[in-house]
Amino acid sequence: MRSESGGQHEWMTGLPANPTPVTAFPTSPELLRAIGWPNGGDEWHRNIVLVSPLHFLSVSHYPFVSSDAIRFRGADGVVRAYPIAATESVMRHGQPTDLVVGTLATPVDPSTGVLPFPVANLAARADYLNRDVLVIGKAGKGATSRYSGFETLAGQALPFSNTENIYFDYVVAAGAATDLHFEGGDSGSPTLMMEGGRLCLTGVHSSIWKWWKPQGWVVFSDDVFLPDYLTDMDALMEPLGYHVKRRYAEAVTLQVSVEAVTPMASGSPGEVGVTLTVAGAGMAHNLSVEIHATGASWVGGPGWLCEHGPGDTWSCRRAGLAAGTAAALSAYWLALPAEAVSVGATAVADGGAQATAAVQVSTATPDPYQTWAKWLPEPGLDADPDHDGLSNLLEYAFGGNPAAAGGDPQPVGAMIGGMLQLDFPRRSDAAARGLSYAVEYSTDLVNWSAMVPAGASISVHSFGSSWPGFEQVQIRVPRQQRGYARVKVNLAG
Repeated sequence: MRSESGGQHEWMTGLPANPTPVTAFPTSPELLRAIGWPNGGDEWHRNIVLVSPLHFLSVSHYPFVSSDAIRFRGADGVVRAYPIAATESVMRHGQPTDLVVGTLATPVDPSTGVLPFPVANLAARADYLNRDVLVIGKAGKGATSRYSGFETLAGQALPFSNTENIYFDYVVAAGAATDLHFEGGDSGSPTLMMEGGRLCLTGVHSSIWKWWKPQGWVVFSDDVFLPDYLTDMDALMEPLGYHVKRRYAEAVTLQVSVEAVTPMASGSPGEVGVTLTVAGAGMAHNLSVEIHATGASWVGGPGWLCEHGPGDTWSCRRAGLAAGTAAALSAYWLALPAEAVSVGATAVADGGAQATAAVQVSTATPDPYQTWAKWLPEPGLDADPDHDGLSNLLEYAFGGNPAAAGGDPQPVGAMIGGMLQLDFPRRSDAAARGLSYAVEYSTDLVNWSAMVPAGASISVHSFGSSWPGFEQVQIRVPRQQRGYARVKVNLAG
C-alpha cells in the first residue's frame, strides 16, 4: 500500500496463535469469517477463501508444503481446523491455470457463522472496473482499491499464461494513497466487492509484473478473474454436490411432486417418489431438498447426496439441474409401518426458488372385497349390477363376474347313486378375506340346521391351474324321503 495506516489496513491481528478481529477496519471483520489460513508453521500468513462448505480457492503456483488443514474463526470466536482432502487446478486448453479448487475432508458447519462467499457475476466486464474492491493481503492485511483492467499472458513464455486475469496497476513514482500492489506471500488471497448488499468474490491473487511505461515503472498485480471460471469451478465441485454460488442466480422455478411408487402395505417394502422439476431459463444451482418420511429406511436418488438428519428428516443436495429437466428421489422402507406414512419435501435453490409438496399414504392392508368391488357401478354387498339373481357377495365368494350375467359358477346339487351331492367353489384364501361358507340342511325349507346328517361326507378338491385361487367343496348326504341343502356365505366386518 502506498500509505499504510494501522487498523485501517489490518482486519485481523494475533495470527496464528490468537486471531483477533480489528473492529476499526473499514469492512466489518465479521463479514470476513470465510477467509481462513493454513495450519503450517511457515504458511499461516496465507489467506484462503471458502466457496462452499467443502471447497476453498488457492493458486497453482503456490502449493501447500507444510499445511494439511485450513483454519476458520467462527462467530463464537472459536478457531476450528478442517483437514485438506485434495487440491486440483482448473484446466484450460489441456493445461493448468493458476486457479486451484481445494476440497476439505469435512464440511464447515454453517452454524459456526462461517458462510461461503458468492462470486460477483456482473453483466459486463466493464462493471468490475473503477469501483471499490476489498483487497486482502497476507497475515491479516487488507485495503480498498480499484481494478484497472483485464489481461491474459497468452502467447508469452510464462507460467500459467492461459489464465484470465484482472489487474491493479501501481505507478511507482506517484499515485493515489489507495494504490497498492501484491508482494510475496499474498498469492491466493482474495479480492472482494460489495454487490447488492453482499460481499462477493472477484479474484484471488496470482502474479506481479513490473514494466517500464511512459510514466515510469508500473507494477501490475494480477488476480485470477473468477467470474470467467464459474463453470470450470462447478465441474470440479459437482461430485460433492456443490456449485459456486452466484451473486445473481439464474431465474428458475422449482416444482415438486410426491407420490407412491409401489403398493404400500404394512410390513411390506415400499417406495414413495419425489420428483423435482426445474422450469425457466438456465440452471438451478445448489439444490437442496429436505424430506420428512415417516420411518423411512433410506432416502436417495441418482445424482443426489443424502444424509439422515434428526428424527424422520433427510437432507439431500445436488450441485445443479438445468431448466426443463427433472431429478428423482425416493424414500424407501424395508417394512412399512402400520396405518400410514407421511412424506413431505421442500426444495430450495440459489436465488430463493422454493417448492413444497407432501402426501400421506395409507399402509393399512386393503380390504379385499373393496378392492374387488371398487370398479363396479353398484359395489354394495347386496347389489346385483348384472341382474342375474346373484348378489355381489355371492359373485365374490364363488368367483363370478358381477358385471356380466350368465355362466357364473355357483352351487350345484344333484342325486347321484342314491346320494344328494352338492358341489360349490370356495376361495382357497377365504379366511384371509374374512369369508365363511356354511352348509345348512333342511327337510322342509323352513327350518335349517348346520348339523351334518348321519352318513354325510365332505371332501375338498383342487381345480388346479384351470381356476387358480379356488377349490371345489363336495358334500354327499344319504338320500332321505325329503332333503335340501344350501350354502350360506358371510363376510366378516
